[in-house]
Amino acid sequence: MKNKAILLEREEVSELIYFGIFLLIAISAPLLGNQVLVGPIVNATLFLAVIFFGIRKAFLIALLPSFIALFVGILPTGTFAMIPYIIIGNLILIITFSYFEKRREYLLGVFCGAFLKFLFILSASLIFTEIIYNQTIFKEIILAMSSYQFFTAIAGGIIALILGKRLGKI
Repeated sequence: MKNKAILLEREEVSELIYFGIFLLIAISAPLLGNQVLVGPIVNATLFLAVIFFGIRKAFLIALLPSFIALFVGILPTGTFAMIPYIIIGNLILIITFSYFEKRREYLLGVFCGAFLKFLFILSASLIFTEIIYNQTIFKEIILAMSSYQFFTAIAGGIIALILGKRLGKI
């Protein structure tokens, strides 16, 4: 049996390290326990993942933070069924930003991505809460799924653009 060595170019190693760092940040951010802090960090990581790696690897990073946020208590207890919609909202953010990023319209991409994510998650949460929950829980879920999503995505986008510029990717 011959041993096969895998040789990676310096650029591939650098990309792998950045991907690992972004993934670690995205999955550990919910441990901070505060949506006002967690949202911008996770969203910045998603925007930076698009800038550094493109859509496919950004999708991978988008999958885990919502589950961790639920388990550490950032999301209201009854929102487990909303996680797929939050993930889809993150994918909408990534796809939209990627479209504008290719045209070097970063700020417009941040705004449009954040707005479409907000609109999708708000719509899903309105339908979800109308069907499943009573009025007591309704307000808490709508608050968590609506304006916070928009503002934390905008904040994350601004953070990502500043970091992307400093890291020479923009």
